[in-house]
Amino acid sequence: MNKSPTSSQFPKLETKNLILRETKLSDASAIFEIFADDYVTRCHDLETATSIEQIKFLISRRAERFKNKEGILREYGFWKGKFHDLRLFSLLKKDYTNAQMY
Repeated sequence: MNKSPTSSQFPKLETKNLILRETKLSDASAIFEIFADDYVTRCHDLETATSIEQIKFLISRRAERFKNKEGILREYGFWKGKFHDLRLFSLLKKDYTNAQMY
């Protein structure tokens, strides 16, 4: 298992029965087989795929979003009339807990 990926590295999670890793363009035909099925896509926020090109676009878009740090699940706080990204504060908390107290 990749325990501490950098922010530019896609994490890889691995167990005895499952590997979760970055989707690659070489996965397009296998993903197409899944998402070309109406029964599968009715439970996803996707239209049923009709071509491998659609899947390649989907894979490329996800890679671009990861690169740009878009679509990351995180929380926001609202105070003093503004929304604040709490992801930033979790980074600050880590630095704070490592700081020496005088």
